[in-house]
Amino acid sequence: MNAFFSFTETGWQDFPLRELARSLEKDPPDISALDKSVVKELAEGAAQGSPEAKDFRAEDSQAEAGRPLAGKLDSLNISREYRQVLEDRFREMDPLLIRVFDRYGERLVCLDTAYPGTAYFSGEEGGFRVDAASDLDNPLGPGSTFFHESGHMIDWLMGKEKGQEYITSAPRLIAAMETDLNNALSGIMKSEGCTLEEAKEKLSMELMANPYASSCVSDVFGGLTGNQVVGAYVHSKEYWMLRGPEGVAREAFAEITEQMACSPEGLSYTMRMMPKTVEVYRQILTEA
Repeated sequence: MNAFFSFTETGWQDFPLRELARSLEKDPPDISALDKSVVKELAEGAAQGSPEAKDFRAEDSQAEAGRPLAGKLDSLNISREYRQVLEDRFREMDPLLIRVFDRYGERLVCLDTAYPGTAYFSGEEGGFRVDAASDLDNPLGPGSTFFHESGHMIDWLMGKEKGQEYITSAPRLIAAMETDLNNALSGIMKSEGCTLEEAKEKLSMELMANPYASSCVSDVFGGLTGNQVVGAYVHSKEYWMLRGPEGVAREAFAEITEQMACSPEGLSYTMRMMPKTVEVYRQILTEA
């Protein structure tokens, strides 16, 4: 499978391109070989230790939405349509994430909103670059790129406060991701009586059958397995070799942030497939 992230230079956090996901709309994958009981088990979060998915967006409804970041939009040269999309995301955002954006929003720096290449965050440059026009047509949800790259910068800002390069440099998020992957694969092996390699194939087919909703899970599981378990969204093996498990944790943090802001369906899927990862992510936000 080809990589869906352009490699630029070490330290840049690339956002997934969308060519494969768009092609899947025209030519859906053949999933006839995928055992429906496996899909049901995974979708219901039946892996060992997986808590029932919960809608956190209903919590703390008194929180106010993204005020510092919303005000910062005044300084960006963006269309009225794109600004409205971002403002709508702020208003509908998970209350826990609202508090984080309230704290860090004024320190977020969008260096370019008409960047012609792959969107990225750079700690060396002290900000991120996106293409607003492309982000309006994002199949993962309008505004997803903006919040993905914002997530990388928040990860970086939180890390600096703790004397780390990124807050995700701590091992607990990596351990949670590895646990979720192990539970998913071992659950398939147990229910299907299959080998590890067969379980990897079945899990990859499940992810490919849900290309948009599984974008985060696909990327994380791909990073942990050298792209042996992947769906439609994936970094190259070379990308992961340069960054290692900490790089996977950084992508998980950015992608969950993106889904919490822009994709309830994607977040629900990630919560079912990677419950421990989402739990630790929320712990990190709570401690901010």
